[in-house]
Amino acid sequence: AHGWAWEYQLNDLSIDHVQVVGMDKVFVETTLTEVAVLKDRSRNDPDDVYESTYRAKYELKRCREGSKDTWKIVGGSVVY
Repeated sequence: AHGWAWEYQLNDLSIDHVQVVGMDKVFVETTLTEVAVLKDRSRNDPDDVYESTYRAKYELKRCREGSKDTWKIVGGSVVY
């Protein structure tokens, strides 16, 4: 409504732990660092900027697409 939007940039990603649950499911714990910039369409300068490092856990599931298997994120949460 006000023309503001956050833009995110991933600056660092590390895989901390992988837990294999079965042939088709894994949990991956990661540490991410991102920079977020609040943009205002009516101005060129950013209104706000912050950098944040946090941990997240993702659930990945093996899926069949045509003749090949792929892994898809089917769930996730921030665990700090």
